[in-house]
Amino acid sequence: MQDTYREKIVKENMALCKQAYCGPRPGFNVGGYYADCFSKCWIAVEAYIKSEFNGKRIEARKSEFILNFKTFYSDKYHTNFSTKFKESINKLSKYSVKDQDNLSRPAIYITQKDDLKSVIDITYRVYCNFKHGGKLMAEEENITLVENSFYVIYEIFDTILREEGIVQ
Repeated sequence: MQDTYREKIVKENMALCKQAYCGPRPGFNVGGYYADCFSKCWIAVEAYIKSEFNGKRIEARKSEFILNFKTFYSDKYHTNFSTKFKESINKLSKYSVKDQDNLSRPAIYITQKDDLKSVIDITYRVYCNFKHGGKLMAEEENITLVENSFYVIYEIFDTILREEGIVQ
């Protein structure tokens, strides 16, 4: 990575996320648990894209990230991702997600499971709704969206970081 400070953030947060990804699902406070994991994972993603892509706004950096890894993701989708990942994509694809900050914007959904833009857009919308839109982590739908978004974004990002030699 170009920025050693952000690389440290990526590695620390991804190490914490790995424990959650590999560990058993908690028996209580599931919403809070996955909200914390999902936040750490998106902090790592944002630190990475801020280091590696030049846009001044998150949307521009996200677009560069998607463009850069679009083919990588679609190639890996059919061969490299786990059953947990595929189950999570399937669960997420059943939802359309409104923008809680701007309800006039159309809801989004996963149009193609092997399309990185579609997957990043929905997981980022879930993250923004959770962080800024006042979503309650006691509601089953919100827990399902956050938990499965965590599994998806973690595995995509972990695969990219391994490919680039940033984590082992």
